[in-house]
Amino acid sequence: LKAVAQVSSRPRRAGAMNHLVGLKLDWSSHDPLSGLATDEDREVFRAFKAEYLALGGNAAAEEPAHVVASDSLPPSGWRPLDDTTLLRFLFADRRDGKFQPTKSLDRLTKALAWRLRIRLDDMHMKEPEGNSQYQRLRVRPWFGHDHEGRPVQFERVGKFMAGGEAKRYSLEEWVRFYAWDQESVLNQMRAASSRIGRPVPRYVFCCDAGGVGFSQYREVAFNSVPLITNLAKEVESHFPEIVGTIIIFNAGVVVAKLWQGGSLLLDPAVVS
Repeated sequence: LKAVAQVSSRPRRAGAMNHLVGLKLDWSSHDPLSGLATDEDREVFRAFKAEYLALGGNAAAEEPAHVVASDSLPPSGWRPLDDTTLLRFLFADRRDGKFQPTKSLDRLTKALAWRLRIRLDDMHMKEPEGNSQYQRLRVRPWFGHDHEGRPVQFERVGKFMAGGEAKRYSLEEWVRFYAWDQESVLNQMRAASSRIGRPVPRYVFCCDAGGVGFSQYREVAFNSVPLITNLAKEVESHFPEIVGTIIIFNAGVVVAKLWQGGSLLLDPAVVS
């Protein structure tokens, strides 16, 4: 990773769907359709996009926007999406080289309904109540970018898991905080794209797993792991295909064993 000036830790908040829309970028190095290697894949995407647009009715003729207000959306949460966003959801359910467009469309429609239910698109106007305390408990700073221009996030996950913080909030509160957190990831990618003038569709996550020993096993196994698993199900599954690289260090035997069990309960898209 390059030792460079830090990307702003708190860029101007905005709705994060269509995180590249509205930016003047050089797309020559990142054609969003370049991941579709065959005519069959391109046809799958064309049909997937057409099926999604059909759900929007008259609104399908509108241009994708980066910022929307929850009150402007239909009960389904549907809104125009750009190809980059549609492809993230299509690729999320690709298995053994084969797309599963029906499953991907279901994932996408559930994500949009979930966003509307918690009014996530409005959180750039007002952060969740108690968010400042949450950020002190779960410190996740941003440290510059890598050689590809991807923003780099660092978190002492082990210290958080061993610290007994899982019981501090209800699951509903954790979900709202973490949804805001994940939304900020896409905003960091938007800020990075604007800075270098080309699309940044992924970020780098550095996980320090140190601090989890056998003395903390019960706390981690019975409180922290269930929390992390639930957050992955409730939140991360709605933000597919945004992590480019995960770097885990200081992962001891206890963390390895907990991961073996916990990963079996997660959405395959999250695990991958």
